[in-house]
Amino acid sequence: MGARRRGPRPERRDARRIRSPDVPARIAAGAAPGEKPRPWRDACVPLSHARAGRDARPVQGNCGRPRTEAARLSRLVRHANVPPVPAPADVAEAARRRRLDDVAVLPPRYRRAEHARPPAATRPVNIEPLWEIRLRTPRVELRLPTADELEALYDVAAAGIHPPEEMPFGVAWTDDLRHDAFVQFHQDAWRDWSPTKWDCRFVTFLDGEVIGMQDVGAEAFAERREVGTGSWLGQDFQGRGYGTEQRAAVLEFAFRVLGARVAISGALIHNVPSQRISEKLGYRVTGMGELSPRGEPIPHYEYRIEHPEWNCPIAVEIEGVEPALPLFGAA
Repeated sequence: MGARRRGPRPERRDARRIRSPDVPARIAAGAAPGEKPRPWRDACVPLSHARAGRDARPVQGNCGRPRTEAARLSRLVRHANVPPVPAPADVAEAARRRRLDDVAVLPPRYRRAEHARPPAATRPVNIEPLWEIRLRTPRVELRLPTADELEALYDVAAAGIHPPEEMPFGVAWTDDLRHDAFVQFHQDAWRDWSPTKWDCRFVTFLDGEVIGMQDVGAEAFAERREVGTGSWLGQDFQGRGYGTEQRAAVLEFAFRVLGARVAISGALIHNVPSQRISEKLGYRVTGMGELSPRGEPIPHYEYRIEHPEWNCPIAVEIEGVEPALPLFGAA
């Protein structure tokens, strides 16, 4: 009597396994009562179950007792040490969340709803009082922007600051004006703020409309008492005296409120409007250097004004400063 031919054993067929990066999700979803799933590890999945999608189907264990596939995986996963590979969609979502976290330095009332605020322990200082500062001249107001106002500032820059053939800045950032880089530039100033090194990048408003920006910054201000300034206006708002008013506002803020002793500025030799503003406000030329915004060296005037020389030509109203003084190293 010949030997009876036996077919493949189901247990052996189910024992063929493949590597699957999404095993943790199946373990967490199909864990038997009382089991502790290990979602942070990878595991081997029986090939037949991976194809049929029967991960929670009872199977025959080695000792003859039925148990769920999740229970089997719970045992197998103990020896696996390869972390799951995130799907491309998960990577994109994580990157998006990180970008949203970058704007978390904005106070809650100025942030869009989707901007999640990081834990307080991750922020070196609480800079929310900065958004209470207001500098007002007869025609313009300077303050830090909301998320939407920062978008409006980008639109003003994208509409044009200078003719394409000219470059008034020491760094040719307008030649490659990208939205992400523009927003990041302003967010970096907020995220990296400290009393020993800060850059307050005010946005300038005319009757509620964004028209440009004016910054004032310092390093080791408590010891040096020196600030530097920089600014720009949209082309549609140039030649009307707004540049003089916004510069005068931050100088009054620096000298009268923060107690600065010196303010410095600079202008390329062909940036005549900036030179005229400096001269009108009482700056003196203290030297000349060179900058190469587009590769070719261009003469650059260096300006300086000291506190005793400062005589503000316009009325400047300043409010909301007291809570923020320690952030400038001026308390």
